[in-house]
Amino acid sequence: MGRITRVQRTAPTLELYAKAAAGSVLPGAVWGGGTELPDETLERLVAGDPEQVAAYNEVCGFAAADPLPITYPHLLGFPLSLQLMSARGFPLPMLGMVHVTNAITVHRPVPAAEDLLVSVRAAGPFPHRRGAEVDLITEVHQDDALLWEETTTYLARGSEIASGEPRPRVEWPIPSSRAHIREVRIGGDIGRRYGSVSGDRNPIHINTIGARAFGFKRPIAHGMWMLANCLAVAGLSFRPPYRVSTAFRKPVPIPGQVRLLTATEQGQLRIWLTGPTAEQVHLVTTVDRIGE
Repeated sequence: MGRITRVQRTAPTLELYAKAAAGSVLPGAVWGGGTELPDETLERLVAGDPEQVAAYNEVCGFAAADPLPITYPHLLGFPLSLQLMSARGFPLPMLGMVHVTNAITVHRPVPAAEDLLVSVRAAGPFPHRRGAEVDLITEVHQDDALLWEETTTYLARGSEIASGEPRPRVEWPIPSSRAHIREVRIGGDIGRRYGSVSGDRNPIHINTIGARAFGFKRPIAHGMWMLANCLAVAGLSFRPPYRVSTAFRKPVPIPGQVRLLTATEQGQLRIWLTGPTAEQVHLVTTVDRIGE
């Protein structure tokens, strides 16, 4: 069991991104060193901010409601994730890592205006054919009861710090010919709007200069915004407990036009975000009921 650190106040996300940018220029001076992740869990007491929740619902497309939208607790843990990844002892550069998969398990509804204990820890690194992966594991508790948990997996392309065999590849469903199709237009300002609400101001989502610095011709949509918007538009009707599993396949340049496909097969809700054809998959999500 690693060290548990209670965080009273998280640093502003812009400050943490600036620290990460400095690490990109001076590797080893601000971050890096070794091959092991810090054996530490960061935790803090927090409650949903009504104004932030309302703004989040608006930008993601959720209807105003209590409990919190399924993806909102990700925001509660995000400052802790940034604090872990921008720390001196974290061996991988925060900027440039790619969000590849996400798994959320909802055990119970998360109340919107009550105190919650949010914790984040890192696991890995795990070898990947293109580098190394790291998991950021977020949990939300209330009165010792686990309400919500998430595993966010990032890929550090080109990293050689992990050894051994890669984790087994997951077979994701291909788009169904029976899926319901909606055309979705994504505005060019969605990166700035979601970033201002979520605190995720990674430059690849905000402006062309930042995007080009990491190999993109223009800004790309946040993965967690895409997931939230897909769930909001699809109209998730599952009652807890259930699990939402997502793979982010290809970035979506913004502004852009995409198609949202939804189908229920074998008792599983399946969602795809694609380009003009079903072969160009940007995101695939499955929602499953689970036993407790």
